[in-house]
Amino acid sequence: MITRFDRIGTAPGAIQRLVQYDFCQLSGTPASVKYESEGGPGLQRSAEIIREESVQPAVDLRRLVDWVFFNIFVGNNDSHAKNLSIYHHPRKGATLTPFYDLVCTRVYKTLPAQFALAIGGQRNPGNIERRHIVAMAETLGLRSDYAFDRAESMAARIPEPLEMSIAELDPHLDDTEKSMSASLRKLVLATTKRSIARVLRKG
Repeated sequence: MITRFDRIGTAPGAIQRLVQYDFCQLSGTPASVKYESEGGPGLQRSAEIIREESVQPAVDLRRLVDWVFFNIFVGNNDSHAKNLSIYHHPRKGATLTPFYDLVCTRVYKTLPAQFALAIGGQRNPGNIERRHIVAMAETLGLRSDYAFDRAESMAARIPEPLEMSIAELDPHLDDTEKSMSASLRKLVLATTKRSIARVLRKG
């Protein structure tokens, strides 16, 4: 269904596995404490890893910020350090891998409601406001206006591909699956709208 990003073809019928380490491995943290609340890497340590390991730190820091906002907007609270990795690509060098495990966990009521990473000290995604983004930007060594620009850009990019994906999938779903699809669509659109409004609200 999906081509693996950590494999490349080296010759007809031959496949090479790329060297890849997630942020728990790169920070020397056991997988059992992958969540920041348990002692795993937070955003500050993640930014340090990117600056230490990536051959394109500015690009990958931007991608990290985009990843944070995407997870907030779509309701992926399970965005922990093992969902960030650096790989060594023979043509690109050491960079962030494409992102993976991008799931709307908020649609499942039994899963944790707290965000896996603290955003400016706040782990409740429903309470993340402008001041938390300012604090997050400071932690990452970025300008706050840059972070707000990335937030606006990400919020604007979510609705269209969401609608296109659902329109493509729905004809192949049964009634129960279509109900889940409709719930997911409603939740993501509402979460994006509310979150960006709180993040950009001044005063």
